[in-house]
Amino acid sequence: MTNSRSSDRVAKNKKIGLANPENRRSLVFSIILHLVMVAVLLFSWDFSESVKRIEQPASMKARVLSAAELEALRADKQQVKDAALKEKKKKSDLEAKKKRLKDEKRRKDLAKKKAAEKKKQDAAKKKALIKKKEKEQRDKKAREEKQRQQEAERKKREQEERRKALEDSKTETARSEKQLERERRLAERLAQASSSDVPIVQDANASGSGLAEISERDRFIALIRSRVESRWHIPPKSRGLKVVLRIRLLPSGERSRVEVVSSSGSKAFDTSALNAVNSIRIFPVPDDPALFDRYFRNFLQSFSPPEE
Repeated sequence: MTNSRSSDRVAKNKKIGLANPENRRSLVFSIILHLVMVAVLLFSWDFSESVKRIEQPASMKARVLSAAELEALRADKQQVKDAALKEKKKKSDLEAKKKRLKDEKRRKDLAKKKAAEKKKQDAAKKKALIKKKEKEQRDKKAREEKQRQQEAERKKREQEERRKALEDSKTETARSEKQLERERRLAERLAQASSSDVPIVQDANASGSGLAEISERDRFIALIRSRVESRWHIPPKSRGLKVVLRIRLLPSGERSRVEVVSSSGSKAFDTSALNAVNSIRIFPVPDDPALFDRYFRNFLQSFSPPEE
């Protein structure tokens, strides 16, 4: 009874609402709005990511593994571990090999560089050695040339000295012959004086035979003159010259001093007489001290070239 009343009320309301134009427009607008919303929802649903829903199991199943299964699991785990170690070792070996190759290349480059440097040094040493040998050869040739020149000069000097010695020997021979002749004449005069008391007149050439009288004094003066003239090298072109020397002796006959008292006018002639006297260190003198002090401690002696 109640349900029928409600249905009638609803039908009455619908009839009243649809009959009203204003209600019909609202209804149409509402339907269109819903359609638009449905279309928007459909469009949004197509381009949005789907939400993954994780289903939580309602329960977990577990069971006890056997010894064989555990051993298999351990073996698999060991294989994985061995494979990882093998891979690591392989990488390590590869790195070591790369390092060895790099070190080997560095050693080869260093050895090559050292070889090039050594080759360069050897070339420089060889070049220096060649230059040294060339210099030694030049020095040797220069020394040999100098030795040849010195030898030629030495031979030339020797020839000149031999020639001069030969000339001096000839001159000395001629002078010695003249001196021997003068000494022979002096000896004859001394022998004659010993056998008689006849005085001998002085010669004008003053060659050692000029004696005023034969006595002990004159004998030693003649011996001194003879010894000096035996060493006297008379310069050429000295004819007519005369030099007077002062000779001072010691009691032992040793020469003390010689000086020119009267020059000949020729320095060469005076020097030759001085050199002849100075060449004698000890002269013959009498043993009588009084005779020595009176005549031979300080005496004059004249020298002039002998007459030809």
